[in-house]
Amino acid sequence: MLHRKVFMAPTPIAAYNRVDQLRSTNPIRRGEKRLGTTMCTWLIDIAIINSHTQLNTVRPAGVSGLELREFKRRLADSLTKAEKRNK
Repeated sequence: MLHRKVFMAPTPIAAYNRVDQLRSTNPIRRGEKRLGTTMCTWLIDIAIINSHTQLNTVRPAGVSGLELREFKRRLADSLTKAEKRNK
C-alpha cells in the first residue's frame, strides 16, 4: 500500500489543468497541420469551455446543468439553424 501526502495545487494551476483536460477530451477538430487553423480552433474551444462554465455557474439552483458535449451540440445547432432552413 502506498502512502502519499495530499498535495493541494494552487487554484490557478488547478483551473488550468481542468480546462486543459476538458479541451483535450472534447476538441472541435484534431490533427491540424497549419498553425493558423490550430490557433483558431484552440480559441474556439476555450471560448466554448468558458461559456459552458459561466452558464453552469449562473444557472438557478433547481435547474440541472448541461454536459459539455450536449452544450457544444446545441450551440452548433443554433449557429447553423438558418443554413439548415435554406437547404
